[in-house]
Amino acid sequence: MSLAVIPLASRIHGVEYCENLVEKFKKVIKGVEFTNIVFSEGDIDTSKFKESKAIILLFLTGGTSKLGYKIASEIFVPTFLVSHGYHNSLGSALSCRARLKKRGLLPWLVHVDQPEGADLNYIAKAVEACASLTKAKFGVVTPEGELTPKAIDFSSKSGIKVVGIDLNEVLAEADAVSEEEATKIAEEELGVEYPDSDLIKCINLFIALKKIVEKRKIDAITMECFEFILEHGYTPCIAVALMNKYRIPFACEEDYYSLALMYLSKQLICYPGWIANPSGIEGNRLVLAHCTVDLSLVDRFELVNHFESGKPYAVKGELLQIEYTMARMSEKGIERYSVKVYPVKKWSNERCRTQCSVELEGMTALEFLENASGNHHVLIPGKVEKHLRVIDWMMYGRWKVSGNEGRGETLQ
Repeated sequence: MSLAVIPLASRIHGVEYCENLVEKFKKVIKGVEFTNIVFSEGDIDTSKFKESKAIILLFLTGGTSKLGYKIASEIFVPTFLVSHGYHNSLGSALSCRARLKKRGLLPWLVHVDQPEGADLNYIAKAVEACASLTKAKFGVVTPEGELTPKAIDFSSKSGIKVVGIDLNEVLAEADAVSEEEATKIAEEELGVEYPDSDLIKCINLFIALKKIVEKRKIDAITMECFEFILEHGYTPCIAVALMNKYRIPFACEEDYYSLALMYLSKQLICYPGWIANPSGIEGNRLVLAHCTVDLSLVDRFELVNHFESGKPYAVKGELLQIEYTMARMSEKGIERYSVKVYPVKKWSNERCRTQCSVELEGMTALEFLENASGNHHVLIPGKVEKHLRVIDWMMYGRWKVSGNEGRGETLQ
């Protein structure tokens, strides 16, 4: 199991009260396994949970801090302490946290006044997404199917498996696509009734990659785009747009960390999101741009030539004006921002083709640039900043004393 919820209680508070409270929490932490209520050390075998990705200690009552400490210190995985506003629950959770810090664990305390209507399910979703990522298989398209130094470095640092896909295999598969199949995709997915030969090549690449990814059970894919464009005279941008629409995360420019974020986005909200370049400033808003975009995330789009190369084809789309979380992942952690998306005031031919401006919550565009750690950022549909905080805390060892500066997270 990825996540186990372990309710803790003292019998002095009443068994029936505790059982009723567990049922209320089950309604706000869904899709996870709850153990029986633990009243004493003999009620639980901690060895069964050492393969879990995380645990939640649910403090139903007071008088449970020592019990919680013993369980968490024996299992020693990322630990959430969930308390509520009655029966001395919070006091025991705070005492347990203090004890665990001395043991080397930095638990995440989540307090709700009462379970009804509490926002706790994001924990389960984030843990499951994180667990899924560690088991994922990424693919990279290279001329000989050999892993690049960038792929090897990413895999060694992240623990995520990366496999090579021979470009020659991809091109052979693309050559085998029938004109009828490619034309159907052009009409149904791109709204082009009579595709030219260049667009057919772009679509054939998509069909070939999709077939290979499905055949080899690859979860997400990337490639070095610019070398491909220069050698073959057309872009992978259409393939990227269509693969992401089909819920197969595809990141440009062999960017594995953005690919990992897109994979997480798919796990959290079913859409891989959009990888983009910060490209300018409009007032207090940041301009983002890239020559491709998940077609599910645009109101309308058209096919134009690629920005840098002028080759066919790129996607010029207008993003849906919904809530987004903008994030960037690196070997050091996950940065995340709540943003609102707006159309650019004036579309520029001197930028990548899909363009938008974003307003960052509590931050100006200039403040963002002062702190930005790099280029590519992923725009994820929905409010998932809390989910990404959990994933960052788990993935980067911030739940252990050796993984951060000695302070646990507290989320209100």
